[in-house]
Amino acid sequence: MATDFSEAIVGFSNPAIYFVLSVTLFNKVMIKVGLDQVIAFQMEKLSKGKIKTMAVYIIAFVMFLPI
Repeated sequence: MATDFSEAIVGFSNPAIYFVLSVTLFNKVMIKVGLDQVIAFQMEKLSKGKIKTMAVYIIAFVMFLPI
């Protein structure tokens, strides 16, 4: 238990908390506006139904998403 206010809020100085919060909010917005469905449809269209090609697109998308 924290004894004073500065000790209680020290955990909020970690940037990982804000990264997780921003990724979560971004995810919620993508789902709400349907951007996730558009991206999935485009990836499916580009892969022409081939599972291996779709897997490559998913890996590439996940690698470049944070950029």
